[in-house]
Amino acid sequence: MTDLITPDKGDTTTEPGSKVQVAISALIAMCSWSWLIWTLISLGNVLSMGGRLDQTGIVLVASTLTPPTLAATWAGAATGLLLRAWKGPRPLSIPIGGLSVGILSWVGIFAYFAADPIIATIIGALLLTCALIGSLFAVPHHQEKIRAALLATAVLMVFMILRGWLRPKTEQFFSEALDNYQAWATYLPLVAGLVIGIATFVYLRLRQRQTTLYGYVFAAATPGLIWLIAAIATQVGAELLVHQLADGLNPLDQASLHTSGRYEYNGAMTVLFTGTVTAILAYGLLIPKSSSKTTANSDG
Repeated sequence: MTDLITPDKGDTTTEPGSKVQVAISALIAMCSWSWLIWTLISLGNVLSMGGRLDQTGIVLVASTLTPPTLAATWAGAATGLLLRAWKGPRPLSIPIGGLSVGILSWVGIFAYFAADPIIATIIGALLLTCALIGSLFAVPHHQEKIRAALLATAVLMVFMILRGWLRPKTEQFFSEALDNYQAWATYLPLVAGLVIGIATFVYLRLRQRQTTLYGYVFAAATPGLIWLIAAIATQVGAELLVHQLADGLNPLDQASLHTSGRYEYNGAMTVLFTGTVTAILAYGLLIPKSSSKTTANSDG
């Protein structure tokens, strides 16, 4: 695992990045902020339906937590990377990035839903935690690998947008809405993982040809790990929100939350493993053996 601990030749770790590195990091950060703002607005529209949430509102909010938690995790990592590329790897620059994203998200939730401060606190604390955890992805020495990983996460977000846009249009091809949901939840992560694995391989071959296998694995696995963190955070948030109901959930709503959580978790694991395996296969099949041996020797 030395590939993630010690710097590669030409990979700046003790000084601010080059203009190109800062520009790419800024682009990733702006994309993550835009996605986070859009998901918070969508969640805010649900929260601002008026007054305290009833059981239906709680279930609706709990089932839509994955996009904002995923966006907060990605934005925390991207902001930490941007501060690191801009100012260099100062001790507090990375956690400050995640902390700023989390606090601003919390403030945004309170602005939308001051009517129920307990629920706003739960969601705000969840987003803050995700942003801080996300900032840990900016810690490894290799900035180029982090950029590849977060760009690959942007690819995952594109697939998320496609899922939300196309899924309602394909309901006519299925006898039941659940079958349509299941098809998208099964096949979209598989395709996304393949594209992510290829994208990370191409980016690292163009930007840092001396990357070893561990670097490709880290970059390709990160989008799935970020989604997995968001899925787990969503389940925790859903449980906390449900506890605010005096009578609990009826069996139908409980089954609905369980099903959506299971599909999110399975999708994250599919993207993680498919992306990783694709990157490994690309590394083994497309990189000349002499080149891979030279890289391995330099890593050792």
